[in-house]
Amino acid sequence: MQAQVTTFLLQEILATIRATGAPFDPATTYVGLYTAVANNQLATTMANITEATYTGYARKLSSPFSGPFIDASGNVFFQGGLEKFTGPSDGTGQNIQGIFIANALTDGDLLYFLDFQSLVSLLLPTDALDFVMIFQLSAAAQWDASIVSPAV
Repeated sequence: MQAQVTTFLLQEILATIRATGAPFDPATTYVGLYTAVANNQLATTMANITEATYTGYARKLSSPFSGPFIDASGNVFFQGGLEKFTGPSDGTGQNIQGIFIANALTDGDLLYFLDFQSLVSLLLPTDALDFVMIFQLSAAAQWDASIVSPAV
């Protein structure tokens, strides 16, 4: 038997994780850059991230999100604004391996990280990294309904 997820449930789940005090609370969701990561899959923490350190770099409070929206496939998503990091003017730039989301301006818990397919150079003041964050729940999510009988 295959159960179906409703759009209403997907919207409620997204709203819940973006609510005050939730993991992606807009007041405490920060975006950062890293130069290396010891990727432990689901067990990866901030201790495994080597955060960028070039002059002028700092985590950014995530842009406000709009939505939820529903696409033609029934996926439900929130979309953030444009995030922008630029290179330094003093020659301390770095090659960036990926982005991460944490729940604090410093330290905090790692919520999400993404390795780029190739390094992004933020070496000069004219170098920039622009991206938009999207939180999405798929309508194709499969849920299982099972009944387990105790041993007789």
